[in-house]
Amino acid sequence: MKLLKKFGLECSGLLLALFMSSQLYSHGLTMTTAELTLRNNNHLTVTVRTSLVELFNRMQWEDKPASLVHLMAEDNKALASFRKQLGQLFIREMPIKFSDHALISPNLRLPKLVALRQQVEIEIANTLLPSIEGEDHDRSNYLVVYVDGFIPKQALSSDLASSVEVIFPQVLADIMISFNRPLVQTLPASEGGRLYQQSFY
Repeated sequence: MKLLKKFGLECSGLLLALFMSSQLYSHGLTMTTAELTLRNNNHLTVTVRTSLVELFNRMQWEDKPASLVHLMAEDNKALASFRKQLGQLFIREMPIKFSDHALISPNLRLPKLVALRQQVEIEIANTLLPSIEGEDHDRSNYLVVYVDGFIPKQALSSDLASSVEVIFPQVLADIMISFNRPLVQTLPASEGGRLYQQSFY
């Protein structure tokens, strides 16, 4: 009986710590980021980095576990269900279009179940350890999601100006977005040094 009471108090304390820690993520330095990278003028990659704790707290689905702690069941059913919900979020609820044409063959890359479990374990452990100065801005354990695909030829041949549109789900809250278009150049092998020069403004 004492053991059950002790476990109940520890679990309650952990749940409170998880709730309190989630309040830290409203700061700009811990904001969700989305990076759009256009390559060869026909392939787009969207990389989203977001707080695992904050995202879990905002997401809602049927039979959602009460907290991250409850995702740690040994049968992995709850964790697998969470991963499935993540897949639906970033494919169904984050449409990507070019001049009103959908991305071709969108490919979603999420952490494998083992890696996701490790991330959740780290988040739980972080709530139990005293924070060190500067750790509130640590993004090393953020959930990283990749969505990539090809731009439809119809969009490329359109007379209208080329543009990309992404609708981000509300559960990602504030998002800092960047767009880049890498300039790739190959320097052939040579005996001497090779010069790379790029103008920028």
